[in-house]
Amino acid sequence: MRDIRSELQQLREKLRRMEQREASLEQREVGRAAPELASESVELPPWESVSADSEFEASLTTVSSLTDWHVSDEGFRPERVPATGRIMGSVEECVAGKEVETASGKHFQSETLYECGLVHGNFEVSGLAGLPGSTITALCPAHQGGGSEMWAFVDTETIGLAGGAGSFAFLIGLGRMTEQGFLVTQYFLREPSEEASVLESLAQDLSPFATMVTYNGRSFDAPLLETRYRMARQRIPFAEMPHLDLLFACRRLWKQRFESCKLTNLERDVLDFERVGDVPGFLIPSLYTNYLRTRDAGSLVPVFQHNALDILSLACLTSLVGATFENPELVLERHPTECVGLGRWLLQMGRRDEALPFLWKAANSAIAEDLLARTLWEIAIAERQMGRYAEMQKPLRQLLDFPNRLQAQALEALSILYERRLVDLDEALRFAERLMQMQPSPQNASRMERLTLRRARNRTRRLLE
Repeated sequence: MRDIRSELQQLREKLRRMEQREASLEQREVGRAAPELASESVELPPWESVSADSEFEASLTTVSSLTDWHVSDEGFRPERVPATGRIMGSVEECVAGKEVETASGKHFQSETLYECGLVHGNFEVSGLAGLPGSTITALCPAHQGGGSEMWAFVDTETIGLAGGAGSFAFLIGLGRMTEQGFLVTQYFLREPSEEASVLESLAQDLSPFATMVTYNGRSFDAPLLETRYRMARQRIPFAEMPHLDLLFACRRLWKQRFESCKLTNLERDVLDFERVGDVPGFLIPSLYTNYLRTRDAGSLVPVFQHNALDILSLACLTSLVGATFENPELVLERHPTECVGLGRWLLQMGRRDEALPFLWKAANSAIAEDLLARTLWEIAIAERQMGRYAEMQKPLRQLLDFPNRLQAQALEALSILYERRLVDLDEALRFAERLMQMQPSPQNASRMERLTLRRARNRTRRLLE
């Protein structure tokens, strides 16, 4: 088993040596500077204007000062704000919360309430209250019932994305809907040794819920937490709980419309909420490492808020996406690429009659030609699966009206359709000839020869009759 305290001590010693080396290099550069430059007053970036700190240390000050205005008495609070504007102190001084004791030890816990009257972008928090279980069942069929008060929204902040036994979550957020509003509880490790206590407290709080909701949680959050529970020899609280990973539904609905389906991007593009001064995700592991070294939690304040906003946005998107999949007809009035996503989802569910209006809505709109070709092909396949062979002609013929990579397949399908189902050998041969011109091959030549002979025999038979 890894000795965490020993590794932290080695990390502190390494950082100390790096600071000494940077200070020595800085002194050399100052000695080499030209006299005329030394006398000038030059405005430098924050990390260059502080000679006593390393570039990384100064960047922490910059992050804290950027997010200082977000802090409120309801969640994150500054107890000591020096002249520099940076929040400083222990986590108890910087974040509103308390120490919680469990059978496995102690840890720090914070709660932030987003009241029902709050507007998150274009979404009111009150819209999360009283949602029926059917809203989430459309996305997660394993959901056994219960409205929005039975959904647990979970997100983690970790020391890295590498995974494995050495990776752990130093901050875990749990959001749920209450009578007062949307409540986010955050479980924080002041020391890695507090992990067992955090896991036990999280397990207790998860027990009343019916379904766990995450964003990319199946690939990251859930496996990470499962590993940590096993290492702590504790029962995995969500092992039997239905798990909705909203990322897949969001991709299905919006990947054709937006460049990225990252949570923060959808927060901006769908919820119309723009974060100001948000801490970059890649910096979060370093901020926690710095906290372990200095015990100054000031730079972690934006991390707490980053985590809380992720959970609030996740809950709002769950409501919007769930309502869309629960009542698909709502999408007909929205962007055509959303119609494509919903139509494909309905096809996968076997609801072909419901899917076709959405796919035709998209096909009759201004969408990219590649997407249009795939949509028309999916319509033709759906019509064939329902045995509606005459209706297959329209999407297949439309595929021949513009350049696309499915034209050869459309010609082949039309030739087969007229030969076997609609019994029109003249049309079947005509499409086979066009296919042969586009893609000469022995198989296509054989098809033309067979159709020519069949047509000749049919004509002879009619003459004899």
